[in-house]
This record gives sequence, C-alpha cells and structure tokens, in this order.
Amino acid sequence: MKKGNLLLAMCFLAVSSWTFGQDYAFKVLANKGSNEVKSGDGWLAVKTGTSLKTGDELKISENAYLGLVHSSGKPIEIKASRQL
Repeated sequence: MKKGNLLLAMCFLAVSSWTFGQDYAFKVLANKGSNEVKSGDGWLAVKTGTSLKTGDELKISENAYLGLVHSSGKPIEIKASRQL
C-alpha cells in the first residue's frame, strides 16, 4: 500500500509541474540597449533570463536589440516597440 501511495504522489507532482511549468509567453535570451518592459503598472528594465507574459509591453530604445524565445521554442528578434 505504501508503494501505491508513493507512486500516486510522484505522479501528482510530475503532472502538476508539467501543468504549471510554462506560465510565460517569452523568455529573454539577449538584450542590447536600455530596453524596458511594462508588466503590471510600472516599467522595469529588461534583463536576460526574464520571463515575459502575454499582455506585457516592450519599450525598445533606439539602436537596441532584444532576442526572445517563445514557450514553444521559436526564437524572435525585436528591434522596434510592440505589444506581446
């Protein structure tokens, strides 16, 4: 019985981590320039490794670059401001 409960608990943890594992739309791979993201009420500086969600706004400075990867794995380059 203990093995069954342990197996059930491990399956629950695996499924829950898979379900909640990708709660982002994009991740920042590369950042050049003083780029900002509006997540919620205020603008914050974009840092490499930051997760961006649907509805976040990006402010790309002049001659700047932002390299992103979608949660599906597709990369994207941004050189102008846009809404995700």
